[in-house]
Formats: sequence, C-alpha cells, structure tokens
Amino acid sequence: MFKKYGKLRGIKPSACNDHRQNLPFIRQITWKQGLRRLKFGIHWRICLPGIPEMRLFRALEELQSKYSDQLCAIHLYPGIDRYDLQLCFCDKSTWAVDIKDYRSPYNLAPKLTPLFGEGDLRYDESFYVIPIQRLQQQEDYIEILREQATKLPSSTHLLSDVVFEERVINKIEQLQEGK
Repeated sequence: MFKKYGKLRGIKPSACNDHRQNLPFIRQITWKQGLRRLKFGIHWRICLPGIPEMRLFRALEELQSKYSDQLCAIHLYPGIDRYDLQLCFCDKSTWAVDIKDYRSPYNLAPKLTPLFGEGDLRYDESFYVIPIQRLQQQEDYIEILREQATKLPSSTHLLSDVVFEERVINKIEQLQEGK
C-alpha cells in the first residue's frame, strides 16, 4: 500500500483497500538500512495473487468438513501451482481448478490453455474460475473468454466462483444419492 493525496491506497483497490488503522496488517514501516521497496509492477504480480484462491479454498474446506465422505481431499497449489486447487471426490474423480482474476477478458483469453494433467496432477474435469465481481462488471465476460481463448479446449469449464461452488455442492449431492 502507498500514500496518494494524503490517503492510504492499496496496490489493487478492488482487493486490498481496507485501511482502517485498527487492522493488524495496517502499520507504518520505518526505513532501515537494507530495506527494499518493491516496484509497483512487481508488487502487482507477486504479492496480490492468492486472494481469490484462498477465498475459494476456505469455502471448499467448509464443504469438505461437512461432507468429508463425498469430498475427500482439497489440495491447494498442487504441483507447485500448475493449477490452484485439486478436488478429490469419493468416486475417485478429480477436478482441477485454476482461478483467474483479470479485469479484461481480452487480456486473460490468450493465457488460457489446457491445465497440466499428468501424474499426480491428472484430473477428470478442469475449470477456469473467475471471481463473480469480474462477471458483474462485464456481463459477457465468459462469452468473450470462450470466443477469444483459442488454445482452450471446449471441455474446460469457464465459470464464476459462485457457480463453481454450486457445481461442487451438486456433485456432493449426486454422490450422496448414489450411496
């Protein structure tokens, strides 16, 4: 975070713009010999990723604690971030999930490629999940992605984090009925 016009401002206001002084992560850091400041672009690329991933991971952990017989395991950053989440279900099916938080679907689309799926990272279904806020900002976001992501197979699902959670719940319900 930095000061702009005398006010604290997060590097990405949509993700980190809560600067109330009583929060534990809001504190003044005094300069000392050897202390370095990240350049804006580096901060943007390496310090912010993970907020949507952790939000979804926590929601899925709650589901797993309630339905551990159906949702057996959730792995965060399997294979050192080949994709973000791996969900393992009791029917031995595995889902691979990569969360992408880009303002513009046109900037994101060329980056969407098939998720790596060999060895321990194999999966039965793959998903690119977009935070719902992005889809609320632009209604045709998913349609643009599907049209522009020419390297992405049609079998890879593109959906919001909210719809993905619903999909997980539906899978759990199907597994419960199948007992």
